[in-house]
Amino acid sequence: MSEQTPQENNYNYNAYTGGQTPDAPAAPVRPKQVEISFWLLIASLLISVVSVPLTIAAFNSPESRAETEAELQRQNVAGLTVDDAIAATVAFLVITAVISVAITLLVAIFIRKGHNWARIVLTVFAVLSLLSLLVPSAATALGIAGMVLILAAAVLLYVTPAPAYFAAMKQYRHAKKFGQAY
Repeated sequence: MSEQTPQENNYNYNAYTGGQTPDAPAAPVRPKQVEISFWLLIASLLISVVSVPLTIAAFNSPESRAETEAELQRQNVAGLTVDDAIAATVAFLVITAVISVAITLLVAIFIRKGHNWARIVLTVFAVLSLLSLLVPSAATALGIAGMVLILAAAVLLYVTPAPAYFAAMKQYRHAKKFGQAY
């Protein structure tokens, strides 16, 4: 009878040599386009914040008050004063501005972190801002400047190497979730 030696089984299914785990992958380097896009969004936020008081002042100008009064008389709205109409418009403007600033800031932060969903939300936001050109009163110089900044920020996120960064960040977050990255 021949002596058989037991076969050595290496149950370490680690595919790396020496049974050692690989180095944890590093976070991808943020491209310049993503950084520029982030700062363009911050600049558009500043324009939005500055435009709110300017728009409120425009609503309260004597010319705007006269136009509002003429419109109320033309529509035969009883019981609604010019001050009520302006107050409602200003309230709507402020609420819309706060929501817009919050969404834009949130999207900017998550774009900088490399989340692709934020890039998609910005793209939709940019297309919707183009629709504001259909409303003549919304096409102010500040409004157009803010829109151009948002459009430029969105376009930069689709220029190479930004798409690869978003894909790499997705992989990095996935590896981090399962303890393979730090």
